[in-house]
Amino acid sequence: MKKFLLLSSVLFAFVVSGPVFADEVGPAKPTSSSTQPTTSASTEGSPI
Repeated sequence: MKKFLLLSSVLFAFVVSGPVFADEVGPAKPTSSSTQPTTSASTEGSPI
């Protein structure tokens, strides 16, 4: 029973820290994805 409580508490901590970790990693991805649109926008501007 103690093992189950420990496992569930670790799982709960992982689920709670998951979104926080995703928030920390998230900003890095939007930055690179927002850099791509800028590149494609400048590529669109060149032909014109």
